[in-house]
Amino acid sequence: MFSKLIFHHLSISSDDEQYRSVYLNCVCTAILGINAAFFLFYNLVYDYYLPLVFAMSATLLLLSLSQYALFIKRRVCLSSCLLVLVVFGLTHYYMFDVKNLEYALVFGMLTPMVAITLLVRKVALLVVGGQFLVFNYLLLIDMDSWLEIGFEKASYFNLISVWLSVTLLFWYIDSSRIQAVRKVYEAKERLEILATTDSLTGAYNRRFIEKRLNQLPVVKAIAVIDVDNFKLVNDLNGHMVGDSVLQKIAEVLDHLFISVGIVGRWGGEEFIVLITEGDEALAADHLERAKEAVYAYPFALSQPISISVGWSILHNQKVEEAIRHADQALYFAKSNGKNQVVSASSLLTKQQALVFDSANI
Repeated sequence: MFSKLIFHHLSISSDDEQYRSVYLNCVCTAILGINAAFFLFYNLVYDYYLPLVFAMSATLLLLSLSQYALFIKRRVCLSSCLLVLVVFGLTHYYMFDVKNLEYALVFGMLTPMVAITLLVRKVALLVVGGQFLVFNYLLLIDMDSWLEIGFEKASYFNLISVWLSVTLLFWYIDSSRIQAVRKVYEAKERLEILATTDSLTGAYNRRFIEKRLNQLPVVKAIAVIDVDNFKLVNDLNGHMVGDSVLQKIAEVLDHLFISVGIVGRWGGEEFIVLITEGDEALAADHLERAKEAVYAYPFALSQPISISVGWSILHNQKVEEAIRHADQALYFAKSNGKNQVVSASSLLTKQQALVFDSANI
């Protein structure tokens, strides 16, 4: 209830740094307002006591001003100061009125905790310091005249009230701390995602791929994939459609390679696949399936969408060499009809055959 009220009137969400103090402000106001209204009615109708009537009336007035400052003027600090003033005034008036009877002095614990929770540190320090002086004054001024007290119903009520207040307040503080820690971890995870993924396609970005490429024992094959005639797709349909095509291709590739490798965006309309599982036959099979899946995908465009793939196995070659061989295979695929998968090993075989034929001419 309070969360919706705060967001609707103040546009403060649970992620905002002011949310905790504003939420506690509303809760404390509701509790104090209900108590003040009850005791005002009680001391007017059942047990008439003019000083308490004035005290409860002043409490309701200050609480109203506090919420006016919060929700109308949007002055959070002023609202919190007024609320702390209410807590300070009520507790110290009660202690001054009943002296050391009914364990009333225990209420001196409330003002510092509320001030520390609601106010900024410098203001809270001033309030706590001032309250400490006033509290000590109340303790010392009547010490010689205090009476020996017993334990009555009012004493029990006061102790339980303060116990509940302290427990709930620190429960809220600890819950806020846990929530803050959780949000820090969530923010860290979001930052890690942003740092490792491409914002358009959701595939891993080049930085992450280059990092994984250094883990040679893990990577078994590298495939470079290029979208055929992508410039024509943009020219005929617009860049928004082109972006959508890249996103859908990334989804298709990720679905096919999720169990055997990782997919990244290498740049522009190029993707890269690091195959980490299986052998050469498995890699070839998955790449063929990827080519067919993209070609069969319902892009709802006038022209078909296809991809060309060049790939290389990492045997004893360096990463740079494997990528260069995959690029050469991709270039061959693009130059010889597109929409095909070419391995660096098969390209090498073809080149060797051409050299052999030339030598025999």
